[in-house]
Amino acid sequence: MKSVMIYGLDEHEEGILDTVCTYRTALDAEDLKSAYAKITIIDPERLSSEEKAELTDYYREVELCDDRVILLNEDPFFNGISMVKVIPDFFDNFRYYKPLLMADMKFGEMGKAILDIDDADEDFYKGVTEALSVYNSIEQNPGITTCKLSAELKLPEKIIGRYIRIIQAAHVLISYKNCGWKNYGFV
Repeated sequence: MKSVMIYGLDEHEEGILDTVCTYRTALDAEDLKSAYAKITIIDPERLSSEEKAELTDYYREVELCDDRVILLNEDPFFNGISMVKVIPDFFDNFRYYKPLLMADMKFGEMGKAILDIDDADEDFYKGVTEALSVYNSIEQNPGITTCKLSAELKLPEKIIGRYIRIIQAAHVLISYKNCGWKNYGFV
């Protein structure tokens, strides 16, 4: 099961997404409705009027779910649907959106944050990026200690501890063992 579904993206946009996650390309509107995806990215210019009408009816029905739809262009068919967010510069400014998309792939709870990205500030992006760096380092180096994480990521051990607690609050299990005075090995 893929967390991201796409429709109507060009090769360049797909290439950008390839750097972050795996995704499934929908064949048509029916495919968009039938396959589960936490985040769906659509270029509405590639949809026919019938497909747009079909999708908007569907999105209005399931509006209370946690799934999110990102439109790459404004389209009046989709106006007024809260799960749909228009982000025309999504791929032009992907460096801003990438940490949040990665967080959604890792933690599964960040889809809503993508929709609120206009309100996010630089500190938020920095925090998400650093938390993901901590998580990735632990995942790639089982047994790594807080001391080594601190040196590798150039972050104070106290901040690493804060990110560990944030990651654990997102229901991601990170086990650790005491490796000496205030030093933990994460697995």
